[in-house]
Amino acid sequence: MRTLTQVWFIHAGISFIFLLLCFKLLGRGGLFIALAICLIFLYAALRKNIDFLWGPLGSRSLIGNDTSGLLQSLNLRKGEFGFKKVEVYITDKHTPPLVWKNTENEGRIILNRALIENLNTSEIKLLSVFLLSHLQTRSFVLPQFLSSVHWSTAVISFFTRVFAASMNKIVQKPHEIFAADLKFLSASQTTPFEAGYFLNKLHQFGFNKAKPNHFFYFSTLSMRPILNEEFGLPYLHVRLHRMMGFSI
Repeated sequence: MRTLTQVWFIHAGISFIFLLLCFKLLGRGGLFIALAICLIFLYAALRKNIDFLWGPLGSRSLIGNDTSGLLQSLNLRKGEFGFKKVEVYITDKHTPPLVWKNTENEGRIILNRALIENLNTSEIKLLSVFLLSHLQTRSFVLPQFLSSVHWSTAVISFFTRVFAASMNKIVQKPHEIFAADLKFLSASQTTPFEAGYFLNKLHQFGFNKAKPNHFFYFSTLSMRPILNEEFGLPYLHVRLHRMMGFSI
């Protein structure tokens, strides 16, 4: 059994016993207190699970001599989006640009190294606004929870995908992506056509494409339609149509 799966089973078992004991000893009030404690513990576990999630990507912090100007552009604009700190990590493995909100004013970004190398100066500035827009509008807890569940229940991943797709529909997560795209359009001060073509260009890079997995809960890009593999990401042609009025 996977280590993370064991962690979830242990957490579920301890939580159930704790809730039962508090209810038996203190009644409904004790049950309410125990539930609050369990939720706090679950939140702490989700925050810790980021090490499990990012580890397989082999990402490294982008620091030092940033010849692309991405860090400078992010630092110049992050205050407009309500962030005090934004960390950027790069990886050589195929992955779409990923965004993770540590807290409400701190975020983390993971990019494929080749993406930075294949964009010019003006496109780097567009990329920074695009990523900050998604960081600002994306939910804080739900992607972490669904990704952790998906990662720890890979053996029954089909049922996990059905559950995740249902959850994403219930909370209307695709609207977050649409809101982020519109925020990008507004904050970048570019035309809908330029913004749309830039979004389409990001989707065409081969190194931005990867097999569907739990990382896609943090993806800023869409993916090809696959049964029960939605991850809350609307299709690219829908995003382009909302941004430009037509799809490419």
